[in-house]
Amino acid sequence: TCAGKKVRRPVDKREAVSMMVTDKQVSVRQACKIVSLPRSVYRYHRIPKDDSALMEALEELVKKHPTIGFWKCYYRLRRSGHQCNHKRLYRIYKLLKLNIRRRITFFQENSRWILQVRGVAIAKVPMPFHGAGGR
Repeated sequence: TCAGKKVRRPVDKREAVSMMVTDKQVSVRQACKIVSLPRSVYRYHRIPKDDSALMEALEELVKKHPTIGFWKCYYRLRRSGHQCNHKRLYRIYKLLKLNIRRRITFFQENSRWILQVRGVAIAKVPMPFHGAGGR
């Protein structure tokens, strides 16, 4: 009889197999069969992906071009030589919280137009006023 929860996840099963092998002197093959864990899963070690270069490139691109969206970022990064899948890039894009809708406003201060993104002044650009609907 077992005291505690039932072992279901591969991580827990792997731990149970290693405990059986070290403490009870059972072979790995027998322990895996008892726990019903394939030996390939027992030997598997996950290699974490390093997305730091892609994250830096994406942050730099968004700082340089704050008005572009995800797909433009994706195509620009691909053209610049970063080999990445759009799903992987979108996961990083969401992780950096860039998927928030950015409001872009232009306002005039001391006869100069200022581009404002997310409430932070990005660049001061002199732009003439062309009426109510123009920029």
